[in-house]
Order: sequence, then structure tokens, then C-alpha cells
Amino acid sequence: MEEERATSYAQKLRDLLDEYETAVRQARARKTPGSGLLGFGPKRGDDPCHEAFDQKLEALFAAMAAEDPPVEDAADAIGLLLRAEEDRPWPEEARWMLVAAQRHALPVIPLLPGAQRRKLLLEYRKRYPRFRRLPVQDQVLKALARDEL
Repeated sequence: MEEERATSYAQKLRDLLDEYETAVRQARARKTPGSGLLGFGPKRGDDPCHEAFDQKLEALFAAMAAEDPPVEDAADAIGLLLRAEEDRPWPEEARWMLVAAQRHALPVIPLLPGAQRRKLLLEYRKRYPRFRRLPVQDQVLKALARDEL
């Protein structure tokens, strides 16, 4: 248990992202070039690695919200999740999952002080302009801007 606490949530998230990237690349390697075309065969996004990643991510952020971690660790983990989609050359099916997965930061965002939320808010607005945002990203933006409104 003590070793588990010694690892920061941001590092646990980095490890989880590395694991997910490996799983996605392995899943892509197993598919044939025409998989999913015209509705035949499994689509690339159907691989169970996406659901497994989402469940692990949900558990990680739920644990973080329950523990009330150090502010810097929480801010680093949230920032890492919010930047994850653009920080690596992800395959398309993984990019969609990473955007959807941003919802897991919502319970942890209120733990951050205003200055940390403002910093993330400015980065987030720049990264995701209004015309490019999906509904989950609007929810994240609203949570980050809670004191700005």
C-alpha cells in the first residue's frame, strides 16, 4: 500500500497511457486492412483495449478524487489527461477515446485552487477552440472556468 502511494497519480496516468498506446498498436496490427469496411468484420474502434483503458482511467481518477491528493499532483494528472490526445501521434480510434476520457477529470477539477484551474483553462481554450469542442470538452471547460463565470 505504501509503495502505491509513493507513485504520483500523474505517473500512474503516464504508465496507463503507455500501456494503452501499446494495446492500441497491437490491436491495429491484428486487424486486416479492410476490417470494418462496408460493415464487414470488426472495426478498429471495437477492440476491448479501449473499454479496458476507460475503466482503468475511471478507477484512477475516482481514487484521486477520494484521496484528495497534493494539488500539484492533481493538476499534473489533469493537465496530462487534457493534453493526452495531442501529445502523441495516436491512431484515430484512440484519439476519440482520449477526448471522451476527459470526462474522468470532472470530479477532480474542483479540488484544484483557482490559480491552477485558470492555468489549465487558458491552455484548454487555446488547445480546443469553440468550433472544435465536443460536449464533453464543454463540460470540462465549464468546470475549469467555475470561478471565471
